Amino acid sequence: MLVETDHLRDSFLERLRSGRNLPTVDTRELADVETSFQSYYTLARATTLRMMKQETGVALTSALDTMRANYNATEKTLTTSADKGKQDMQKALAGVRARLAQSVWFVLAASLVGFAC
Repeated sequence: MLVETDHLRDSFLERLRSGRNLPTVDTRELADVETSFQSYYTLARATTLRMMKQETGVALTSALDTMRANYNATEKTLTTSADKGKQDMQKALAGVRARLAQSVWFVLAASLVGFAC
């Protein structure tokens, strides 16, 4: 019934796992995202099957509330990680710009000294 979503889950988890090999990725953050997503997906899948079977009642409502909370937690984890990544990238680029400017000045100064001699 949920074969397509299971494939999407597997694809997402594989992409997360492949990120472990990147030197700029915090593996702890990836593990947090994976744990949060797995928790959400496991409950969401089970709850979806219950709804497809037309189950009703307090237990289903409780599961939906928990599912919503897990989704929000997962989204927050992803957003926080993405924001941190953007900030880290901006800092790294600022450092590159500063070093490039220093290099230009150094080359200019060395050229002027070379021409003066």
